[in-house]
Amino acid sequence: MGWSPRAAFERAAPWLAAGSGGFVLAYAIVAFFVFPASSRRTDATVPNVNGLPFDQAKQLIADSGFVPQRGEQRYDNTVPAGTVLGQTPAPLTVLPRGGRVLLDLSRGQRTVEVPTITGLTQAQAELTLTNSGLDLGDVVTMDSPSPRGTVLNSFPAAGVRVPAASAISITVSAGPGLVTIPDVTGQSYATARSLLEQLGFQVAPPKEVISTALVGSVVAQDPQPSSAVVAGSVVTLSVSASP
Repeated sequence: MGWSPRAAFERAAPWLAAGSGGFVLAYAIVAFFVFPASSRRTDATVPNVNGLPFDQAKQLIADSGFVPQRGEQRYDNTVPAGTVLGQTPAPLTVLPRGGRVLLDLSRGQRTVEVPTITGLTQAQAELTLTNSGLDLGDVVTMDSPSPRGTVLNSFPAAGVRVPAASAISITVSAGPGLVTIPDVTGQSYATARSLLEQLGFQVAPPKEVISTALVGSVVAQDPQPSSAVVAGSVVTLSVSASP
């Protein structure tokens, strides 16, 4: 029987088929192990979401193919609460899609409650404010029956919540103010007493003295007329009595 091309091909076909299948298998193995899965996935750039509200930033991260997650929260006096302060990984980082992106958020301004400082000295009030995370603001003095240097009130008032490091203004007593006592000699005791009480003085029980003046009239007073005395001082009147 002679040689023919067709017979030769039929005898070689099984070997050719086996060789072709082995080549395909070898290529698949190389592609799987030499080129890792990360290189086969589609990478993307992390968008910059700093300064955006959390909901908007979260949506933008998700639309870019990443998984947004809430990170730490911290106070920031200049950034509204719920706004992104930072992100990890940093903006423009190239990552495989599906990676996590942590978003750090602002808690807004830290607020503190104004403490009660009424009745304290100015030095005590300033220390109390400092320990509460606040500053001493304007100091105004005014006449008051309270001892000199005593805090009369604060603004804002005690109990109000304000941003940390706010300046709290206070009013401090300058002590009782001085007033000039009027001259009430020659007036009846009743008239003199009424005038003095209207001016804020306290009038002591009358002191009767023998005098040629009209009975019941004021012949002397203590303190003396035109004296500068503390508001609310006690005035003693000497009244003429019958011989």
